[in-house]
Amino acid sequence: MEKYSSQYVLNVKQYSEILKNKYIWHPENQDNLCVWYCLAKAMFKPPNQRMIISKAKELLAQFYNISLENRNSQNSPINQFVHSYQGFIEEFEKISQFFNINLNIYVFNFSCNELDYELADSYKVQYPKCVINLLCLDNSVICDNPNYQDSSHMLLIKDVEKLTGYWICPKCDSHCIGCPVM
Repeated sequence: MEKYSSQYVLNVKQYSEILKNKYIWHPENQDNLCVWYCLAKAMFKPPNQRMIISKAKELLAQFYNISLENRNSQNSPINQFVHSYQGFIEEFEKISQFFNINLNIYVFNFSCNELDYELADSYKVQYPKCVINLLCLDNSVICDNPNYQDSSHMLLIKDVEKLTGYWICPKCDSHCIGCPVM
């Protein structure tokens, strides 16, 4: 997941500020399934972390056509796949089409002592079941594990309009600043 990682680098204070934001959900697991946790949380709204992990593995298995047989066993096909999974960034378009969802990827720009969120990429289908907004962060300050230092981490944006300050038209996806509807 290196496509967005070099654009903006967070410091620890900025990262803490992002995590405290009530419009963002942060997957707590330190593995490469953050996108799948975000998709599961947005699509199924599971009530707890255990259900989020379960739904994320179901989505992953569906997408990669992996058996969920004996899924509680360490040697199951899905758990072996998860253990070796490296994450991705190039597959957003395929995921969008496969699950019939629109995906918006945001990054942040730290300027004028404020966090400013910008839309970096959008993956759209004609008649989506839902729109999922993700925030891409550089892992260099997020994770102490050196295996994840050169990658990115995705967070789920729960309310993109309140987070960004833009009103987004549901028909054409145009963005307005200071729209009277807000």
